[in-house]
Amino acid sequence: MADAESLSTNPSEGLFDRLKHLPTSARLRQTFQYSNWGFVILAELFPKLTNLSCLGFVKHRILDALGMDGTYQTLNEARATGRMTEGFATIGGENRSLGYGFVDGGGEGWAGTAGIVSSADDLASLWAS
Repeated sequence: MADAESLSTNPSEGLFDRLKHLPTSARLRQTFQYSNWGFVILAELFPKLTNLSCLGFVKHRILDALGMDGTYQTLNEARATGRMTEGFATIGGENRSLGYGFVDGGGEGWAGTAGIVSSADDLASLWAS
């Protein structure tokens, strides 16, 4: 079984072994329960079905195919471009960053639960086509 430190960067390590022992808090279909674990499981299917990681599949088969060269799958990748901006607001007379509102797992293990950072140009081109 994986240790807590490795789970923070790669939650999929030993995932299926852990999930089969996970107790449920309610019977199936008795109440609504949301969990991101389904997305982590889904991301695990990419290497098995496509020989690409989840991030690799999204980049190669979706982003590159659409010509979205200003779209990134991690904050570190987006920040490295030097072109990433953020929102600011005046709060209590002081300008403060609003942050990114983006959960960045920073690695392959969280790929299924994360989002993307995209440029206005990429989004405009996508929606115009």
